[in-house]
Amino acid sequence: MAPASRPNGSDAPENGIDSLLPDEADLLYEEELLRNPYSLRMWVRYLDARKSAPTLKRRLLYERALEKLPGSYKLWHAYLQERRQEVRDLSPAHPALEALNNVYERALVSMHKMPRIWAEYLEFLVRQAWVTRCRRAFDRALMALPVTQHARVWPAYLAFISHRGTPQETAVRIYRRYLRFEPAHAEEYVAYLTTHGRWGEAAARLALLVNDEGFRSLEGKSKHALWLELCDIITRHPQEVKGLKVDAILRSGIRKFTNEQILCYTEAVRTVDPDKAVGKVHSLWVAFAKLYEQHGDLVNARFIYGKAAEVPYKYVDDLATIYCEWAEMEMRAKAYKKALALMRTATTPPQRPRTREEENKLPVQERLYRSLRLWSLLVDLEESLGDLASTRAVYETVLDLKIATPQIVLNYAAFLQESKYWEDSFRVYERGVALFKYPHVKDIWQAYLAFFNQRYGGKKVERARDLYRQAIDEAPPEESKPLFLQYAAFEEKHGLARNAMQIYEEAVQKVPVGERLSVYDVYLARASEFFGIGKVREVYETAIEAQPPFALSDADTRTLCLRYAHLEQKLGEVDRARAIYVHASALADPRRDAAFWSDWNAFEVQHGHEETFREMLRIKRSVAASFSQTHFNTTVVDAVAVAAKAMAAGGAPPPAVDDMAALEAELAAEPAGGTRLPGFVSAGVIQQGDAGQEGGEAAAAAAVNPEDIELDEEEEEEGEPAALELEQKEVPQEVFGSLAPPAKKSRVDA
Repeated sequence: MAPASRPNGSDAPENGIDSLLPDEADLLYEEELLRNPYSLRMWVRYLDARKSAPTLKRRLLYERALEKLPGSYKLWHAYLQERRQEVRDLSPAHPALEALNNVYERALVSMHKMPRIWAEYLEFLVRQAWVTRCRRAFDRALMALPVTQHARVWPAYLAFISHRGTPQETAVRIYRRYLRFEPAHAEEYVAYLTTHGRWGEAAARLALLVNDEGFRSLEGKSKHALWLELCDIITRHPQEVKGLKVDAILRSGIRKFTNEQILCYTEAVRTVDPDKAVGKVHSLWVAFAKLYEQHGDLVNARFIYGKAAEVPYKYVDDLATIYCEWAEMEMRAKAYKKALALMRTATTPPQRPRTREEENKLPVQERLYRSLRLWSLLVDLEESLGDLASTRAVYETVLDLKIATPQIVLNYAAFLQESKYWEDSFRVYERGVALFKYPHVKDIWQAYLAFFNQRYGGKKVERARDLYRQAIDEAPPEESKPLFLQYAAFEEKHGLARNAMQIYEEAVQKVPVGERLSVYDVYLARASEFFGIGKVREVYETAIEAQPPFALSDADTRTLCLRYAHLEQKLGEVDRARAIYVHASALADPRRDAAFWSDWNAFEVQHGHEETFREMLRIKRSVAASFSQTHFNTTVVDAVAVAAKAMAAGGAPPPAVDDMAALEAELAAEPAGGTRLPGFVSAGVIQQGDAGQEGGEAAAAAAVNPEDIELDEEEEEEGEPAALELEQKEVPQEVFGSLAPPAKKSRVDA
C-alpha cells in the first residue's frame, strides 16, 4: 500500500509515486482525454469526480489540465481557490505561501486581463505584508488592466497605503497618481495630509481647490468652507506653509465670499414669500444680519434687523425672535442702553385695550406687545440696567396683560423681597394664586407659605392660618398632603397641639387612599408625643373603623391593625391585642396574607393558651371559607342574570357558556317557590311552596351542607360546656297586672 501524501504542498516521497498514477476508476476519463485533451468539460468532470483524491493528485490533474488549456479562467480560478484554502491557516513566512505566489504569477501570464485574478492576488500579497512587492504588483495591475477596470484596483491600493508600515512618501506619491484618475477625490488626499501633519502640501492642495471653479465637493462643502479650512491651516501652522501668498489668499477670500453671501441672502429675502413659506423665514433675516455682525459692520446689521421687523410674518413669535436677536447683538456690542430702548419700544402696549377679535385681524407688528418672550427679556434688562420703579412697572404690566407665567410671579416676588418690600411681595403672591389654578399654582403657594413663615414665624398666627386654609381648600386631594403637613407643623410650633390633631384628622379624610397611611404615621407620632397613649388608641380605632370614602385600603388597615396590636402587646394588654387580631382577621385571606396569620400565631404561642389558639384556628378556617365563596365565577353570574331576564320575557334561556353556567341557568329558569338570587349557590336546602312546606322542612333537616367544618367529638366536648336541661315554668299573670297583653290573658282564661 502506498503511503499518504504530505500535506500543504510538500513533495511526494519517491516510493509513493504510484499513488499519483491513474487507477482503474480513472481509465474512462483518461481514455476520453487521450482522444480530446482540449475538452474543458471533460477536465472539469474529471476534477469533480476526484474531489476526495489526495492533494498532490488533484494538483497534478490541475497542472495537466492547465497545460492543455492555459487560457481557461474557470480552471485557473478553481485551482487558485483550492490552493488558497490549503494555506489559509499558515503564517506569512511559510514556504507554501511563496509557492502559491508563483502559481499566481504563472496564472497572470495568460490571465492578466482578468481583474478578479488580480484582486485576489493583491489581497493575498497584502496579507503577507510585503510593501515593495505589493506596490509593484498594484502598479502592474494598473498597467495590465484597462482604465475602465481601475476602479476595482484603487480602493484596495488606497487601503494598502493607509497601513501603518507604509512609508508616508510612498503613500503621497500614490495619492498624487490617484488624483490623476479621480481628481474629485482631492478632499481625501487633504484629509490624509492633515492627519499625518503635512500642512504645507495640504494648504497648497486646498488653495488649488478654492481657485478651481469646476471643483464640486463630494462631501457637500462650499468654496467658503474650503477657504475657511485653508485659513485655519495657515493661521495655525504658519511655519510649515511656504510658497503661498497668505495675505492675498485672505484678502481675496474675504472680498469674494462676503460678496457672494450678501448677494445670496439678498436674493433669498427678496424671493421668499412669508405667507407661502413652509420653514422659518425669520431665520434668513437673522443669518443675514449676523453675516454683517461677524465682519464688524453693525450699521448694516441694524439696517437688516430694521427691515426684518417690517416683514409680515405669520406668527408673532417670528417677529419676537427678530427683536430678541437684535437686542442680543446690541448687548454683544456692549450697547446696553440701545438694547433696553429697543425692547421698551417693542413692548409698548396700545393706547386703548382691544378685544381678541380685533387683534386677530391686525398684523403681527400690532400684536407684538403680547409676546411673553419679549417681556421676559425686557424684565432681565430692567433688573440689570433699570431702576426699581421701571422694573416694577414692567412686572405690573405683564400681570395686567395676563400673560405672566408662574415663574414670572415668583421672580417678581423674589425681586421685591431682595428690595425689602415684604408686603408688596405678598400682594404679588396673592395676585399669582388668583391668576392660576392647580397644578400651575402649586409652586406659588409653596413659595408664599414658606416665605411667610420665614418672615413672621408665630407673630401673625391667624393670618397664617387663613393662608393655609385657603391653600388647602383650593388644592385637589392629590396635592393636599404637603400643605396639611406644613399646616400641622405650623400649629405644633406656633399654635395649639389640639388644632394640629384636627388638621391631621382632616388630612386623612381628604388625601388619596394611597397616601393616608403615611399621614396616619405622622398623626400617631404627634399624638403620642403631645397626648399620650389614650389619644394614640383613639387615632388607631378611628382609622381602623373608618368607613368609605374615608377608610383605608384593606392592606393599609391590616398594617395599622398589626401596629396597634404590637403596641398593646408592649403595654401588656393581651386581651386588647387579641381583639385587634380578631377584628383584622376578616381582611386577611390566609392564602395571600400569610404574614398576618404568622404574626397572630406567634402572638398566641407567646401569650395565649390552648383555648385561644383553637379559637384562632377556627377563625382562620372561617375566613378562608368566606374568601373562597367570595371569588365566584363572574361568567356564571352573567349567565344566570341573562337566563333570568330571558325567562321573565317569556323566551327560552340562551346557550350557556359552560356546564356550571348551564346548571345555574336551568335552576334560575325553574318556576320554584321562593326567591332565587343571581349567583347564589345552594347549600343543599331547596325552597318549596306552601303545599310542601312540611316535606321541605324534613328535607332541610336531613340535608348536609358541604361547607360545614367538621370537628371531632372530643374537641366539641372540650370546647363547649355540657347542655343543661332547664325546666320551664309559666309566670303567673298577677305579676304583670294591667300590663299583660289582651291576647295573653284570653289564652290563660281559656
